[in-house]
Amino acid sequence: MSFNFGIIILLLILFYFYIKYLKQKYETYKNNTKKNILNLVHDLRSPLTSIIGFVEIIRDNNFDSAKNSEYLDIIKSESERMAHMISEILAGKQVLSQNRSKVNIKKKLFDYFRYKPKDNFINFEINESINCCKEIHSICTSIKILADKKKISLNFDEKPKVFVQINKNNFWRIILNILENAVKYNNHNGSINISVREQDGFGIIKIADNGIGVAKEDINKIFKKGYVVDANNSDNTSFGIGLSSVKHLLMLCGGRIKFESELNKGSVVTVWLPISNQFNSRSKNLC
Repeated sequence: MSFNFGIIILLLILFYFYIKYLKQKYETYKNNTKKNILNLVHDLRSPLTSIIGFVEIIRDNNFDSAKNSEYLDIIKSESERMAHMISEILAGKQVLSQNRSKVNIKKKLFDYFRYKPKDNFINFEINESINCCKEIHSICTSIKILADKKKISLNFDEKPKVFVQINKNNFWRIILNILENAVKYNNHNGSINISVREQDGFGIIKIADNGIGVAKEDINKIFKKGYVVDANNSDNTSFGIGLSSVKHLLMLCGGRIKFESELNKGSVVTVWLPISNQFNSRSKNLC
């Protein structure tokens, strides 16, 4: 009798720790959902800025008529990207509102067993094989309107066809964030040079600008969350906040980042991403 009682006690203890484990995973999922919603809201700024810029060009007839179709295609693409982001935000908000409405203990216990993400809500941690050149080309098209306003030239060496292993949305956030900084903290008539190569199992993306740069004593602080570089000559404020987020996203996929800069001469940001052997072993063509 005492033996059976001991088994029951052991099972109850195991069940308690199992529920505790599920609760931790469930809470982690909810917290990640909140962070993803905030990131998506922040990322809406980019396609909206692009759309407004191209609409202004078309309105003012300040373009070659031959490019009318190209600009309309960009507006359509950016509008679709915004619509997708909004859908993800609403889906995530629905998940959180459902969680808040469940105050019954039995329902909460049931929640712990079904904490998996909604099928229609994006998971920022699922990696995939993506073509660096193709995606960077699209990102450059998206940010072109910002660069054109300051007459900044975007130069992209599209020779190698390198596939990397990363979530596509995270890739866009990383590269777009770096390029936006390169435009914001650049001078009028400046330039941004982008190159991609493969080395030692990594796809290496280098983005260099000849903008205002960062003082030597501030370089080590650049990845600290909330740190803002003095940028009196730029068109915006925050610098360090974005790169802090970029560094975190790279850590999720086994990548890394290096920031080099010289005051009044420009900055170079280098990103390493794990290559996808599934494609790179067969990739000999140009992008």
